[in-house]
Amino acid sequence: MIAKPYFTIVMPVFNRPVSVRRAIDSCLAQDFASFEVVVVDDGSGDGTAEAVAGYDDPRVRLILHRTNRGVCPARNTAIRASRGQWLIFLDSDHEMLPGCLSSICRHIAEGGPICRYGFQYLFDDGRVSPDPMPPESLLGYTEWLRWIDYAPWTDALWATRRDCFEHCLLPESFALEFSYFLNFARHFQSRMVALALAFQHTDSPDRLSYMAPPANPEMVKRKAQDQAADWQSVLADHGDSLRKLAPRCYEAILRNAALANLSAGNRPQAWRTILAALLFRPGSPRAWATLLAVLAGPWAALALAKLRSEHRRRSKRFPRADASLDDFSGEVRLQIARN
Repeated sequence: MIAKPYFTIVMPVFNRPVSVRRAIDSCLAQDFASFEVVVVDDGSGDGTAEAVAGYDDPRVRLILHRTNRGVCPARNTAIRASRGQWLIFLDSDHEMLPGCLSSICRHIAEGGPICRYGFQYLFDDGRVSPDPMPPESLLGYTEWLRWIDYAPWTDALWATRRDCFEHCLLPESFALEFSYFLNFARHFQSRMVALALAFQHTDSPDRLSYMAPPANPEMVKRKAQDQAADWQSVLADHGDSLRKLAPRCYEAILRNAALANLSAGNRPQAWRTILAALLFRPGSPRAWATLLAVLAGPWAALALAKLRSEHRRRSKRFPRADASLDDFSGEVRLQIARN
């Protein structure tokens, strides 16, 4: 065991015994030796924990969640247990490309006092993400907001200085990490590097792009409540800035907040947020469509999410860099953990 490794690779996992080994193997094959892999099994019930525990390598550490808590709490658990100077988020359906850690180390050494670096993913369908990259390589709060207005949800391989998490952790709920990225950008700068250092597979179960509503209505409601609360916190903390610098994203968040509140059973808040979206952009067809969903009730929203998920599965469509947050409304509303 390395007492103080340079990197901690944070890897949440849920019910993926095969793909998690592929991800861990890609870490152990790196030519940079000073790292640890902290795997958090988020309540798996299919032998995933046993697959990770089978590694006879002190650099691989396993932490267990007794129940499924979601990808963000799983990452937070790994963050708290980490010993590295820099933390890298690598999901269980990802792989590090050869030389990944060495390249990240080199950019850190040459980059000066930057708190976070973002690198690109190469997908197994030929895409690269983030794409488009932001026009500025160094992103503060203003640059981040302007970027997400036309590229709101793109995957990047993030390497973050450990002490940053003393100020910004991910949501301790089933909510997505959108609020975390905004909070981080408000406090710290990030440098984006147009270099693909990791590979992302799309064949693993429970990916965000393949999700369908779960059979348990109570779990649907709980996850919707978590996401609704997080959207409301985004609007409270960043709404004014989003309205000015990222107006399309702001409207999409209002629509998603309405749908999440609808699925959570909070129809008064759903009405308030969708009316705010219509007042902000009266000519938006998507805002009017969301209003119709609010009128129809939560089961119409769930059916729409299922149809969108099935359409993406059949057409092999995945989140695009030029998509608005509306393209994720069903998945965001339900928040099926993709860890």
